[in-house]
Amino acid sequence: MMSNHASVGFVISILEHPEKIDKTSIPDSLSQTCRGWNDFSNTNFVDEIDSGL
Repeated sequence: MMSNHASVGFVISILEHPEKIDKTSIPDSLSQTCRGWNDFSNTNFVDEIDSGL
């Protein structure tokens, strides 16, 4: 029931290798997907009951 716990704030994230964060890059496809989702959700009703995790 991870999604239920996360949607009400009962989640913990553990970072095992913080030094690797600076070495990662966010793929361009992620920005494209976010823009597409924002465009869609601004003009359509999206029934989201939780965080979707």
